[in-house]
Amino acid sequence: MFILINNTNREEVVFYYLLGEDWKEKKFKVKNGLPVLFYFDKLLKGLKKKKTDVLGLAVLIGEGSFTSTRIAVTLVNTLAYALEIPVIGVKKIEFDNLKEKITSTKVGQYVSAKYSGEPNIGVKKVKK
Repeated sequence: MFILINNTNREEVVFYYLLGEDWKEKKFKVKNGLPVLFYFDKLLKGLKKKKTDVLGLAVLIGEGSFTSTRIAVTLVNTLAYALEIPVIGVKKIEFDNLKEKITSTKVGQYVSAKYSGEPNIGVKKVKK
């Protein structure tokens, strides 16, 4: 299963997912500032899928709120790293070719150079 996250609208998060040959869409109205990860989990539960069933991720970039987009980018990069699956950033006009793009993306490719490589969250301890 492949999933594209559109988190560019502050009022809703949209997931496009590929099961078999057909793209499907699921929208969630954002309530009480719940994070996109909450809705990602809700989508998987509704589909009776696990995170390990996800074979690749994509995130819509280049539109909408900067902060919302960065949150989605961080989410897909982190999940892709943890699950060892490919991830890409796509613009709205590239959506039609998404299936081909995401299946040809290699594991270890990340959406933004700023987040490339192994996640490094927190303060590094300095050896003396």
